[in-house]
Amino acid sequence: EVVREARDALKEAEGDASKVQKQVNVEDDDLALLRQTLHETLQKAKVDEVDLPMTSGDDDMDEDDDDEVRREAAEIIGPLYEADGDAERTLKVLNIEVDSTYDLVAKLSLLERALNTAEDILEKPELAYDYAVRGVRDALGEPDVEDWLSTAQRLAAASERWEDFVALLEDVIEDILDADVQQNMRLRAGEIARSTLEDEKRAIQHYRAALDERPDEQDALLALDTTADEIWFSL
Repeated sequence: EVVREARDALKEAEGDASKVQKQVNVEDDDLALLRQTLHETLQKAKVDEVDLPMTSGDDDMDEDDDDEVRREAAEIIGPLYEADGDAERTLKVLNIEVDSTYDLVAKLSLLERALNTAEDILEKPELAYDYAVRGVRDALGEPDVEDWLSTAQRLAAASERWEDFVALLEDVIEDILDADVQQNMRLRAGEIARSTLEDEKRAIQHYRAALDERPDEQDALLALDTTADEIWFSL
């Protein structure tokens, strides 16, 4: 009796295992079919799978509708590239999503993902810096603009793009809505210009701008005096 029950249990277990294996095979086949169908669908309208210039043959489609189609296609194909560990194509798909997304919070999140992919996976800080710059420009009126600026500064150091970073600060400072962050960036631009770029005249311009905004700004007064002394002693 015990032997018979054991045999029945074994037979049942083998049957269950067979069912599971069949289900796995079906899911694998479904995934392969999904990949092939997606590939064929996208290839009807584009040259490079990750460029997605158009995903519809409708010439009457307006730009907003086209962007929506491109974004949806990128959202479908992106996870497949991520699952394959293809960082280069994943980044290209993220670029498509960024360019076709108009919700600011969503766009900044996508830019952060692209930045992390470039820096951590591809190990390209100079490319990550470019994403940080885009994040800064998009976040000028947002509470996290200072975080984006700090990230850009860190990546400027990693890629030795100090000149570009100071030029960025000079371009966006007046558009930052947070007055405290704005003032901090004036001081930071002056400090980098003085200590890293060794451009005292440029540094003085930033310190004077900080003093024009806040005449009692002690950090700007001290920095201005220090920079003036450095110029004097270099004569």
